[in-house]
Amino acid sequence: MRIYFKLFLSVFPFFAFSFSLNSVAQDDISTNLMPFEVQAGQTLQIAGRKGKRRRGDCGNPPTAWTLNFCESDHFCYVAQKSVTLWLPEKKRSGRRVDRVNIENTQTNQSVNQKWPASQAILSWPVDKLPIQSENRYKITITNSSLPFSQEIVLHQIFAQSIDEQISEMKQKGCELQADMLEDQKS
Repeated sequence: MRIYFKLFLSVFPFFAFSFSLNSVAQDDISTNLMPFEVQAGQTLQIAGRKGKRRRGDCGNPPTAWTLNFCESDHFCYVAQKSVTLWLPEKKRSGRRVDRVNIENTQTNQSVNQKWPASQAILSWPVDKLPIQSENRYKITITNSSLPFSQEIVLHQIFAQSIDEQISEMKQKGCELQADMLEDQKS
């Protein structure tokens, strides 16, 4: 009995992993397969992410220059005053006003601000919390029954043309934003 139990334990993680890979929708599998080496000479096909988004419940912000803090972990901007926040309605509390806390995790400086439900986007409070490029910021919706929080690194870019901006965004880790800007370009 012990031998069978040890064999089961040694094989079970592989079966569980295999099952999770095989439970992906067929349309995703047929278009987004990536080889993944498990053991020497054995390769599995893993379904990659579909499209350019990572999570299915976040949606897209109004523009590539609007910070989608539901999905982003890096965001590129040209000018501080133009940075706006966006979060899909279903991630908001559903109340008339949300409270948003923005904290620079390097300096521990933070600001708490109201975000009326009637406003789809919120301007970054530059006068209270200036953006420091390459710093990490923690953005939290605080008055929800399920508080939502995300850490994001902000990067200032200096490129002028759209193609140069896309290239610089990708170099700084703003791939989702670069993909969105590329889509808006065409």
